[in-house]
Amino acid sequence: MVSIMSELALILTTVIWGLTFSITKEGVRYLDPLLYLAIRFGLAYLLLRPIHFFIDRRRYTKEELKIGTGAALFLGVGYAAQTYALQYTTASKAAFITGLSVVLVPMLAIIVLKEKPNPLAVLGACIAFLGLATLAVEPGIAGWINWGDLLALGCALSFAGHILYLGEYATKISPLTFSTVQIGVAAIICAILGLLRSPLPNIQAIPIAVWWGLIYMALLATLAATLLQTWAQRHTTPTKAAVIFTLEPVFAALFAYLMLGETLTLKTLGGGALILAGVLLAEVKVASKPVVIEENLHG
Repeated sequence: MVSIMSELALILTTVIWGLTFSITKEGVRYLDPLLYLAIRFGLAYLLLRPIHFFIDRRRYTKEELKIGTGAALFLGVGYAAQTYALQYTTASKAAFITGLSVVLVPMLAIIVLKEKPNPLAVLGACIAFLGLATLAVEPGIAGWINWGDLLALGCALSFAGHILYLGEYATKISPLTFSTVQIGVAAIICAILGLLRSPLPNIQAIPIAVWWGLIYMALLATLAATLLQTWAQRHTTPTKAAVIFTLEPVFAALFAYLMLGETLTLKTLGGGALILAGVLLAEVKVASKPVVIEENLHG
């Protein structure tokens, strides 16, 4: 019974993450993407910091701040690329392309860490990139590729780098400290860059729905989803969790269809299916490495 409940909790987590793409796409119509992220991360930090302080009342060490800042750079670049991408491409395409981060991990590990190539991971990457090509090819738009799709791919690369970074440093500090520091630093970085890039927005001109969306992003997509995921993965296998996580772009495409009226063409569905197939091949094979499945940052 606990196993079933944990799997349902993971499915609910992917639903929560899937909805973030549509919410963000609507939000950046009224806020600069960097300022949008600054508010999202800032609210999440304000929620996490009291919990962290209650559990561990000591100050952050220099090493924790250093490690958290490094993670925040990957996190900030990834989310910034993803958020800007949503201004130029559809939420469903951005979700599927972001999912490539999983198959990019073993590819980057081969290049950066000099790991031995895994045949299934390489095959999964090839299939996933065939899906990317199917999604991205748009005759008449900048030759053949949409600028938003390219940004989404940059997001996937940054998230893959974040996963590798976690594998190297996350075990040196507690998960709660790691999450709190990186989110706090990311909020500061995004706020500074956002204010340098654009003036403060007119608060009265921003619809109340956008603010509710930001509360959703901080409370549910960051805090609640993290708690659900942490509990659920203690009661199910890494392989099952990895498979369930591939539902995220599926839910993202569904919400984009229902909320934004995006058209799910055969090209979008076919490209998305190829990406999911490639991700499954790579993800299930490496699911024994907890860092890959315990840190899902797509939402």
